[in-house]
Amino acid sequence: VFNDAIEALRVSYRKMNPFCVPFATTNMGSAILAMDLGWMGPNYSISTACATSNFCILNAANHIRRGEADVMLCGGSDAPLIPIGLGGFVACRALSQRNSDPTKASRPWDMDRDGFVMGEGAGVLVLEELEHAKQRGATIYAEFLGGSFTCDAYHMTEPHPEGTGITLCIEKALADSGVAREEINYVNAHATSTQSGDLKEYEAIVRCFGQNPQLRVNSTKSMTG
Repeated sequence: VFNDAIEALRVSYRKMNPFCVPFATTNMGSAILAMDLGWMGPNYSISTACATSNFCILNAANHIRRGEADVMLCGGSDAPLIPIGLGGFVACRALSQRNSDPTKASRPWDMDRDGFVMGEGAGVLVLEELEHAKQRGATIYAEFLGGSFTCDAYHMTEPHPEGTGITLCIEKALADSGVAREEINYVNAHATSTQSGDLKEYEAIVRCFGQNPQLRVNSTKSMTG
C-alpha cells in the first residue's frame, strides 16, 4: 500500500488511495481482523524484523498468563518484495547471488552460503489458556511453556562476536519454561545463510546445548526465504 501511494504521488496526490495512511499503519491488519471477529482484548503490532512473530507469541502468551485474555491470535506477516525492499538488501550485499541455481540459493550453515533469499508470507497461531481449550474440546497441537526476550546491544546487522545475546536468550527461555537443556531435541534457528550470522548462531547453540546427539537444528528461511 505504501509503495503504491508513492507511485501514485509521482502523478498527483489526487491519484492516491485515501486509505493509504491508515492501511500503511502496521497495526491496521490486526485492527481490521478484530472488527471482523469482535475481539476487544489487547491488540497491537510489534516490529522487530525477523524476530517479530516470536515477540508476538511470547507477548500473547504473557497476556493469557496474566489473566488478561483466554484466547489470543498472534503472528506476523511480511511483504517486502517491492523495489525499495529488494534494492535495499541488494545495496547492503545481504542477498544470495546464486541466480543460476535458485533452488540452492538459500543454504544455512553451508560452507558456500552467500546470503539470503527474500520471501513473502504470513503465519498466525491461536494461543489459548489450557483449561479454556479443554472445556470447548479444542484440538491441542502443542503447549507453550516459556520464552524470553534479549538484545545484542552491539550492531545493527552484525551478531555479537561472542553470541552473548543468543546465549542469554536461550538460558532465560529455558529458565522461564522450567525445561532442562538436556531435554531439548529441536531448535528452529534464525540462520539466514549469511557468513557471520550463521556461524555465531551455531556457536551459541553449541555453547548452550553442548554435544547433544539428539539435537536437531534447521532454519525455516532455507525453505521459505
